[in-house]
Formats: sequence, structure tokens, C-alpha cells
Amino acid sequence: WKTKIMLDMNLKASCRRADMIITISEFSKREIMKYFKVSSKKITVAYCGVDRSIFNENIPEETICKVLNKFSLPRKYLLYLGTLEPRKNIERLIEAYSVIKREKPEETPVLVIAGRKGWMYDAIFEKVRKLGLHDSIIFTGYIEDSDVPVLMRGALVFLFPSLYERFGLPVLEAMACGTPVLT
Repeated sequence: WKTKIMLDMNLKASCRRADMIITISEFSKREIMKYFKVSSKKITVAYCGVDRSIFNENIPEETICKVLNKFSLPRKYLLYLGTLEPRKNIERLIEAYSVIKREKPEETPVLVIAGRKGWMYDAIFEKVRKLGLHDSIIFTGYIEDSDVPVLMRGALVFLFPSLYERFGLPVLEAMACGTPVLT
């Protein structure tokens, strides 16, 4: 609620004051135009890119094992990485994982949910408790930037079920690491 109040108070005024607004996608541009009544001429789109010197397939197995040990993770895992908040659709991800785990309990790898707590995150932990998945889902908390590409490269699949994104850069980062993406 603090963030919402701050944004409500400052964002519209900032958009009016700005000479130019730079955003990362056509979607964001349309949202800015729609919600802040900004002319398209005032908005420039500069697309995101991936630093291939960081996100790539050449991460050594020993580096992957070292990071997995750091977080006490098994070698086979599914990975979600992002802020824990409702728009990221993590509750639905947990529900889907629950169905797969119920149908093929021995074959389903653990689900690693990595990222810091955002807003209204309690329901995510409640969903895990309610579905009895505390032994199958690992929450790592915040992940340092240097560990992100390693965890992505080591994952069987990178999961990105977000309901609302401006761009979704983690999808490109995981793909650059050679990891299949389900989004």
C-alpha cells in the first residue's frame, strides 16, 4: 500500500514534467499512454537485452554444484525466480505443481521458488502449507545477481507464470543459458 500511495502521488506528475519517457516495451508504452494520458511522441521504447558474457550455456558443472550446495538444492529442480507477489501468479504455479506431483510423485523434481518477498506474499506460503508441499518446494529467498545465471543454467525448466509484465527479461536470460522456459 505504501508503494501504491507513493506511485499515485508522484507518477502522474513525473510523467507531465518529463521531456521524454524511455520504457522497455511497446506494452509499457501503451500502458503509460492509457493510464497517464501521455502522448506517444513523448515515449521512446528501448528494448532490453541479455548480457551473453553472464547468461550463457558455458557455466561449468562444478560452478553449478557449488551454488546448488550453497542453497541446499538437489541437482534436478524446476525454477521460478522473481519477486513473491500476486501479479507473478505463483499460487497458480504451486497449484499446477501440486497436480503434477500428485500424478507422478516419484518423477516430479522439486520446485525451487527463488526471490525476495514483495507485497501480499503470505498467500503463497499458505498455499504450500494447505497443499502439503513443504517437502517438495524450496524457498531460497533473495538470490545474488552472480548466482542467478548459475541457477538458471542448472534448472531442468525455468518457470515464468507472471500475469503482468513489462518485458519479462528473465525469460530471455534463461533461454540464453540454454534452459527451456515454460511461460
